[in-house]
Amino acid sequence: IDLRSLAEFKGIGNLTQLAYTAPRNNLESKLVHIWEKILTKQPIGIFDNFFEIGGHSLLLS
Repeated sequence: IDLRSLAEFKGIGNLTQLAYTAPRNNLESKLVHIWEKILTKQPIGIFDNFFEIGGHSLLLS
């Protein structure tokens, strides 16, 4: 392993990150609001993955 190159590596970002898409109906709005409260993060789009944006199973209980 080339440790010097590894130390300089900045990453390539989140490859799964999608453009923000706002909720389109009442159900999506309610779910997004719950996720924003649990994760203390805004905005959360309807195509965001709960686990990829910081969620885990214990937060859902």
